[in-house]
Amino acid sequence: MNNAKQHEKRKVEELFGRHINRSQIRYLKAAHLDVLESERLGVCFSDATSGKRMFDCFTSAGSFNVSRHNPAVMRALEEAVSTLDMGTHHLPSAPKIALARRLAELAPDDLNGVLFAAGGGDAIDCAIKLARAATGRGQIIATIKAYHGHTGFALSANGKEYYRRYFEPLMPGFSFVPFNDLDAVARIVSRDTAAVILEPVQGEAGIFPADDNYLRGLRRLCDDNGALLIFDEIQTAFGRTGKLFACEHSRVTPDIMTVAKSLSGALYPNAAVLYRDIPRLTDFINEHPDFHETYSGGSDIACHVSLRVLDYLVEHRLWENAERMGARLRGALEELMQQHPKVIKAVRGLGLMIGIEYQHEFMGPMMADALARHGVFAVYSGNAPQVMRFMPPITINDEEMDAVIAAIRAAVSDMRTMLPVARAAARIPGVLSLLNNERVQIGLFGSLRRFERKISPVPRLFSSDKRESPPNLEKLGKTSPELPEFAFQLDAYCSAGTFNLGRRPPELAAELMQAMRETDIGNFPMISKEKAFLARDLAAFCGGALECCVFSVMRGEPMEAACKIARGYTGRPKLVAVAGGWHGHTGFALSLSSLPGKSRYEPLMPEVHIIPFGDAEAAVNAIDNRTAAFVIEPVQIENHCRAASADYLQAVAKACRDRGALLIVDETQTGFGRTGRKFAFEASGIQPDMVLLGEALGGGMFPIAATVFTQEVNRFLNEHPLIHLSTFGGADVGCRVARKAVALYEREQPWRNAAAMGERLQQALLPLAANENSLIRDLEGLGLVWSLDLGTPARANRFCQSASSAGLLVVPGKIARHTVLLRPSLLITATELGEMIEKIENIVHCFSAAD
Repeated sequence: MNNAKQHEKRKVEELFGRHINRSQIRYLKAAHLDVLESERLGVCFSDATSGKRMFDCFTSAGSFNVSRHNPAVMRALEEAVSTLDMGTHHLPSAPKIALARRLAELAPDDLNGVLFAAGGGDAIDCAIKLARAATGRGQIIATIKAYHGHTGFALSANGKEYYRRYFEPLMPGFSFVPFNDLDAVARIVSRDTAAVILEPVQGEAGIFPADDNYLRGLRRLCDDNGALLIFDEIQTAFGRTGKLFACEHSRVTPDIMTVAKSLSGALYPNAAVLYRDIPRLTDFINEHPDFHETYSGGSDIACHVSLRVLDYLVEHRLWENAERMGARLRGALEELMQQHPKVIKAVRGLGLMIGIEYQHEFMGPMMADALARHGVFAVYSGNAPQVMRFMPPITINDEEMDAVIAAIRAAVSDMRTMLPVARAAARIPGVLSLLNNERVQIGLFGSLRRFERKISPVPRLFSSDKRESPPNLEKLGKTSPELPEFAFQLDAYCSAGTFNLGRRPPELAAELMQAMRETDIGNFPMISKEKAFLARDLAAFCGGALECCVFSVMRGEPMEAACKIARGYTGRPKLVAVAGGWHGHTGFALSLSSLPGKSRYEPLMPEVHIIPFGDAEAAVNAIDNRTAAFVIEPVQIENHCRAASADYLQAVAKACRDRGALLIVDETQTGFGRTGRKFAFEASGIQPDMVLLGEALGGGMFPIAATVFTQEVNRFLNEHPLIHLSTFGGADVGCRVARKAVALYEREQPWRNAAAMGERLQQALLPLAANENSLIRDLEGLGLVWSLDLGTPARANRFCQSASSAGLLVVPGKIARHTVLLRPSLLITATELGEMIEKIENIVHCFSAAD
């Protein structure tokens, strides 16, 4: 093994352990899964250190259906990056429209409506909110051992107590029933039920397909009680189970269906919520089109890429290959079960979503270890460690399947030699529970790994030759969307600060192109140098004690992570927030926000206490020995740019320290220089325990966000590795783009320009606000974010419409709807600022004349 590569791996592990999670490394080492991915192509990748070629049978829980570095998908990303960026989230675009149309065409029956999301958890939160709001009901029925994600609503629907217990109390109104038990649902479904939610194939639970009659029965029960049926097809959609959608096996159409993972093409995150064309759903969405805003989901780049993914699936009818190859793999595994009944208890699955269940939980990590030795990367189910999942790309061919089957046979044979000792030990009272304990497994297998390294080198079992690339998809004019031109001359919205560095920064576009060729999204539980290096750079950028991070794919998700970590770290339930805040549309974030209309989605998160903004006495009184965290935006941009005073923030920080609560500062809109400082909290001299960063981290070219926190806070995650997961958060390709963005922030220091240009903007606007007959009643802000008080929501909307006609993009505040926000690029030039000011002056004068 090359010494230089070994040294690089040690360096990556050191950084990953320091800035992300030490225990995750030990967890992966214990099962021979501590590989750094390289040469990601087709159904395989290579271990960058040993050169060993490995078949990817995890594929980031089914994210790589069309294989890794599929040439057609790569070409689509190249096309998109050449002219597009993420786009403004709420504006229509040709890529969005084309993908929505294609999804509606492919989806079963009347699933004609499409809402975009950033990832699986975001899609689930959107679906549950839609169900509650459209029905006016609160109860959600989910299944035991279900897995739906880690955001607030999705987490509340997770059916395994392990994922929930450290973060409770969660959303009320969720009831759990055994999977495939129709009678259990019939006993509790009622006119109070908003929806029944389930996976057509339970993945994390251990690969359990739903019975056709069970799904048909659920459809009847929902129809009889006026409830909605939600299918979570995040892992199963797009060919994985041998049909384009898993629900097609039973011919049951849900009212709402979520899709994600493989829609990304292994390169660029995207997700969607599909809904039926029925009045209850369409009426609500038409009346409330912004009920669940996502700044990353349905981005212009993502939609162009996802469209090509769907074209490739359909062109090559990959679901048929999944069915055929799945039948081969199941047949081989069933034969192994007959040969080794003391090892294998059951084989089940659909298409290329297959699970082997072993006789004991401790056999899952043993088999992961044995498979890795023979060049197969597979991960056991999070909710059922005794079940090994096999989910290779559905492009896999016969030769590759032969090699996978041979490796599984060799791994089972190897494992048999270890079982007599393990089974004998398991008969001793108390030993079986120890063997099934995750921490014991990490320690035991970790010791074995260290012993192995002393006595033998790592064998090179597979050639590093790359497999033949899959056939290319010819460019079809009818499915290649025309790339849109921007309709606005000046963007004074910047997708709520996503475009701090301007639209499509050339250096970031070039980095995305290069990163795409060298990496991809990556398998999310694995160590990667891309994550480790970004975490190191972000710690240096944030400074002070903020050394650790968890990555996300969108704003809102950092708040989900922060609240969970705070509750887990402190062991306390209470979360204190301030009135007028806006933190996002997912579960925890929504519960902490003062968003109008959020009562439609109740019941929301318990133990959330909202107090007046700026009242130090109220804050000190609210923070007690039950408080996990105090959450605040240093500047409430969506609420007329109200800024917290230094004295107030210092009093809050002291109260948190005195009572052992964490201080969470939400900088998703203000971070990276928006207020004229690198971070808004710096003006007060406080040191938060956690800071939240939004999509500005990706420079508008890739969806990535982060929760940054101290080493002390990270103790909780080190004690509970993989307790908070995000398939797309911290995608390897995105980490590369974000590193370049952080370097640009450091080089350009845009907060300096924001301070200078912000002062010029203020001086130009003050005369407009000073005139008592002016349209602008008041002006608040700092740096390059300013709020114009226009008196009423109707006037604010009229102002935005007039601005649009003049080629200026602005939007009203989300909380203070009577205001209009100005937040242009932090790199805006004096000339551009002058043009923006002139447009605003013209609009104000036209309004005054009309009035």
